[in-house]
Amino acid sequence: MLAVGIVGFLAGTGLPGKDALAQELSLLDTIRERGHLRCGLHGDRPALARQEEGGTWRGMEPDLCRLVAASALGDPDAVIFIPASEKESEAALLVGELDMIALAPNFLSQQSGQGARARSTALALVDGIALATGREWQVGNALQLDGQKICGRSEDELAPLRRYASRNGIEFDLAILGEGTIEARIETCAALAAQRLRLLEMLSDLPEDAQAWEILPESFSRDQWTPLVPPGDQQWYDIVRWGLFAVIQAEELGLSQADLAEGAPEPQDPRIRRLVGLEGDLGTSIGLDSQWARRAIQAVGNYGEMFARNFGATSPYSLERGPNALWNEGGLLQSPPFL
Repeated sequence: MLAVGIVGFLAGTGLPGKDALAQELSLLDTIRERGHLRCGLHGDRPALARQEEGGTWRGMEPDLCRLVAASALGDPDAVIFIPASEKESEAALLVGELDMIALAPNFLSQQSGQGARARSTALALVDGIALATGREWQVGNALQLDGQKICGRSEDELAPLRRYASRNGIEFDLAILGEGTIEARIETCAALAAQRLRLLEMLSDLPEDAQAWEILPESFSRDQWTPLVPPGDQQWYDIVRWGLFAVIQAEELGLSQADLAEGAPEPQDPRIRRLVGLEGDLGTSIGLDSQWARRAIQAVGNYGEMFARNFGATSPYSLERGPNALWNEGGLLQSPPFL
């Protein structure tokens, strides 16, 4: 396929002549000719992507795919969702079987080794190792778990706790969870360690009589998640990256999905008018029309709406924004200005 040719050429020769190649074998043109975006999702993370009984995919990852499809193809539903593990998805991306991966820990694109690597675009989600403990313990912070057994699924989840204990002069009895049901595995644990969203998934699977767990407010690592794209195609990198920036910028400007609905008053703020294509032509430099950002926001809303729907108060998880708030509200999410 066309994308395979791009990746194979770049992997074998480095980047000489990449501008001429991108012009000749544009991934955007390939996707448009095909008529749909191929987007990789997590197959085992319901907090990120879940398939409803009717087959519709919901979650932050499908939303990110849809906003790119809306921007580039004019149709948020022109997407084939492909669930797989992180390693499988990255391998598929690099051989041209995927056009993007909706979300991945950014270390995937930074691993050492030979050949091309998937390329991180922009920060879309921040997670980190957290602790869940039984409410009957009445624990307010991790220091109160000195000497207690803390369980995780892997050493990667427990390592930040080991560093935390060393810095604070305390000891944890750290153990990797064994096989069996989650209820059986946590019976002897004072606390569970995992990424905060993973904890929410795990606890949501418990029966009601075992759900007397709460997640402590502290985070013990900072894991940054970004959409990934194949290497070598700057135009496609910019389309995915600026599509995400558009929904972040929309939240910062107070522009919601409803504000762009049919019959809504035309915005007067010049920054919003430029963002949604009423003035200027922001899409020209990346091969899109002036309405690309408008379509993205109409499809999924601004970033705050996406977060609330998938993780926040209107989701099964009720996750606080925390580091996923905008930069001017104490978080890490930000967009360059749309000038």
